[in-house]
Amino acid sequence: MNSRYKVRTATFLTMTLGLLLTACGGQETAPEEIPTAGEVDLVLTNGKVFVADADFSIVNTVVVNDGLIVASGDDSLLDRYDAAETVDLEGKLLIPGFIDSHTHIRGRPQRYIELGEVTSIAEIQELISAKIEEIGEGEWITGYGWSEDELDEGRRPLRADLDAVAPDNPVILTRAGGHSAVTNSLALELADVTLNTPQPEGGVIEVGDDGELNGIIRERQNIVGRLVPDSTYDELIASLEVNLNALLAKGITSITDASKTVSDYEMFEDLYSNNDLPLPRSALQFQWYDPDAINALNARVGEGNEFLKPGPIKVFADGGFTGPAAYTLEPYVNQGEYRGYLNMPEKELVTLLNEIHDAGYQMGIHAIGDAAIVLVVNTLADALERSPRVDHRHYLNHFSMRPPELTMELMAELQIHIT
Repeated sequence: MNSRYKVRTATFLTMTLGLLLTACGGQETAPEEIPTAGEVDLVLTNGKVFVADADFSIVNTVVVNDGLIVASGDDSLLDRYDAAETVDLEGKLLIPGFIDSHTHIRGRPQRYIELGEVTSIAEIQELISAKIEEIGEGEWITGYGWSEDELDEGRRPLRADLDAVAPDNPVILTRAGGHSAVTNSLALELADVTLNTPQPEGGVIEVGDDGELNGIIRERQNIVGRLVPDSTYDELIASLEVNLNALLAKGITSITDASKTVSDYEMFEDLYSNNDLPLPRSALQFQWYDPDAINALNARVGEGNEFLKPGPIKVFADGGFTGPAAYTLEPYVNQGEYRGYLNMPEKELVTLLNEIHDAGYQMGIHAIGDAAIVLVVNTLADALERSPRVDHRHYLNHFSMRPPELTMELMAELQIHIT
């Protein structure tokens, strides 16, 4: 294992909400090699160390060697271990690193704008203008992270807002959560999206009160996004390293990335073998687009290694409320009989879940609306009755609506989890 994975002391000392012990860097150490005394790399003492054991113990000292915690307890450990570095915690709280069980971390191309912190449509327009200055007219501009809840104007950015600053650059900006996007006129024109375009299955091309396209596409924004040119490998892997490393400053030391491809895994392998920055542990979920490639990867890497491994298979049962396209038992308020959408026809979804279960994989299933949750749980129940598996660990992502009590009881009985 690359020695650059080792714990960096700076991580402990720069936390503003308490010190977080990151388990993000260390060479693999067999249990028989764990020292019970003698020379070690690091001791942190005189703190409130949360052990996260069954008793929720608080101790004051922890010992680290070769990136692994080898002992925790009282300050008598100082007499047993001779540390190359000792850190006085000065009474501060030290806790294990956080595990983010559902996130999306990507490398980003030069055309990309980060919108997670914007507070107004005017600021979005300024960022678009600056990006045009950087990359020139005619180039695609992409971005992610805006939310109307955070904008001073109290509304979504629309086609006209983007046209005002980018008449000659196609633009597509995805809302936080990834279930809708706003596009400008040039992007719609290039994608041949007009008022006459049929509504895509499972999605919505919005029309404004004026009878014109307002630029918002729910759930099926890839009808425009498919035209964005591919990014280069070098720009993606460089920014991926920076974005993964930035998680450590938030105390996040392990992640499950909720939607990746086998080729993405190979990029992560390249990065984790040649990184210059410390990185969190990562498990990558794959969608079932290419079962042969997934099976081949698992045959090659097995359970992965200490820092990178294949994760569960990702399945999208429905959309999200930001679309809105979450599939619900009751109609949406003030939207007639509209109840959202399944991501695919019900028969296809049931077949897919059974196929993946029978292939022996764990699943992490995106299910937001209560109707989607009921359908998924019932399907898993049938699959587990037909083909029982010990410790299957299937789980539902998001679970934004509480389903009927019968569904909750079935989940408890069958150990179908939520994350």
